[in-house]
Amino acid sequence: MDVYRRIRTNEQQEKWDLYELLKHLEVTEWVLNDMPNLSLETLDLDGCGLDSIPSAILEIEYYYFRIITAVSLNHNPNITEADMLGKLEDLKAINMWGCGLSKIPNSWGQLHKLQVLGLGGMPGLTGFAPMKKLTNVRWLDLGYCGLTSIPDEITHLAKLAVLALGGNEGIVIDDSLCCFWNLRTLALNDCGLKEVPLPVFSLINLTNLHLDDNCLSTLGQEIVQLKELQEISVTGNDNLCFPKLLSQCDKVKRVIVDEKLNLTNVSHSLRRKIMITRKAFGKHLEVAGD
Repeated sequence: MDVYRRIRTNEQQEKWDLYELLKHLEVTEWVLNDMPNLSLETLDLDGCGLDSIPSAILEIEYYYFRIITAVSLNHNPNITEADMLGKLEDLKAINMWGCGLSKIPNSWGQLHKLQVLGLGGMPGLTGFAPMKKLTNVRWLDLGYCGLTSIPDEITHLAKLAVLALGGNEGIVIDDSLCCFWNLRTLALNDCGLKEVPLPVFSLINLTNLHLDDNCLSTLGQEIVQLKELQEISVTGNDNLCFPKLLSQCDKVKRVIVDEKLNLTNVSHSLRRKIMITRKAFGKHLEVAGD
């Protein structure tokens, strides 16, 4: 670290002292896809221009007897390490979209209460080893991380209900996806897909499937295997044709498309379920209030 960086970091630590951090700490309702809402004591430092995690974060419980159960550090691209968060053993949620991590800190392996982990928008993120221990995580965002495959380490997360992998163009979705038996929401938007990967059809508990902004011409007749599917979003696939069997998916309530899609040959039974929107599905699954 050069001298300028050291000076800047010291100045930042002085700015973000205990009293300043307390201004950003409040009980927040985290509204999450396919999970019960979580009311968490949240330290919200989104977009604060941080270079590092303020050390005073460790003083809050000691001096004020307030236990931090969630941290939100979205859009702080200069944060390149977050080892300190591993000392907050009561954390249930970490959201760090658009930060600069290259690996998940080893200390996070101690966060056994962690349920929500948002690490999207970090194309340099390549080290996932500690995730093997985070077996209570149920909501995971790895969108726009430059992934070419599903990291082996996350296949240990058997309780996953939501998995966001959007924006990883060219990602190979192989049979490792099949281990997520409890998955209810899967986002594969903007992944350059020409067809729906076959392992997706093994997710028998899936209720929400997001396939926006790909290059799909069909969803495949196998879509009928998703007996619990309630909503499918396919905006931004201009040449898509719906398989006839989709109308037999009785639990499907909404098929979200955009204005460009030709609906001439869509059956009347399926057309009743179609919702036309001018706005494609978001670039990543977000916690409400991000």
